[in-house]
Amino acid sequence: MDDDMIKQLMTAYVYAEMDALKPELLEGYDHEYSKRYQRKIRRVLWSEKYFGKRLRLGYAVRRAAIVILAVLGVAAATEVTAKVLGFNPWRYLLWYDSQDKMEGWNFINKSEEISDNNLPEAICEMPQYIPDGMVETIKETTSTGLDIEWEKTKDEVIQYSSELLEEDLTIWYDNEYQESMPINICGYSGKYCIKDDSSWIIWTDSSYNYMIRCYSIPNQKDELLKMAESMYR
Repeated sequence: MDDDMIKQLMTAYVYAEMDALKPELLEGYDHEYSKRYQRKIRRVLWSEKYFGKRLRLGYAVRRAAIVILAVLGVAAATEVTAKVLGFNPWRYLLWYDSQDKMEGWNFINKSEEISDNNLPEAICEMPQYIPDGMVETIKETTSTGLDIEWEKTKDEVIQYSSELLEEDLTIWYDNEYQESMPINICGYSGKYCIKDDSSWIIWTDSSYNYMIRCYSIPNQKDELLKMAESMYR
C-alpha cells in the first residue's frame, strides 16, 4: 500500500465519521443562549475583526469585486478637503470589499505640507476625556498602537484604536453604515459614521490612524468629538 492509497483511506474514514455524527445528539445542541451572551460574542467578534492582527493587510488578496477609488489622489478633491473639512497629512487609496462589506484605507505616502499647516501633535496616546461612568475594561498595547474599551452598562460601550502609519499599510473598517459625514478634529479631516445604535469617527494625524466607536450612549457625535479633541488639547 503506497502513500496515496493511505491518504485516500484516511480521507474516506474521516468523511464517514463526520457523516455519522448527528448534531442533535451533541451536548448543547438545544441550548438557547441569553441575549446578553449574544451581545458579548458579537462585540468580541467585532473587536477581533477591526482590532485584530488581520487589520494590517497591506498586500491582502484583491478580489475582483473590489472597487478602487483614488480618494485623495485627485488634486481637486484634496484641495476641497483641505479648505472645507480640514487637513489630511497622509494620502491614501480607498478599497471597497463588497463581499465582506469592508472599506480599506491603503496609505501611500505622507504629505510634505504638514509643517505648513501648524496643526497640533497629539499630546497623549489615548483620549483624556472619557464620558462619566465609563470604566476601562480592556487595554492592549502593541508595538504599533493601542486598543482600549470602556463600559458603563452591558450596552453602553466605547472602543478606541490607534495604529502607527507607514507606507503600504491597509486598515479595514466597517462599511455597513446608514449615514456618514465629514468631521474636523483639531484641523485634521475625518469621517463620522452612524449604524443602528452605534457610531464612530475615523481620522489620521501625522503619525497615527485613529478610530473611536461607541454603542448606546447619549449625544454620540459630541462625545466622540470631545474624546478625539482631548488628545490634542
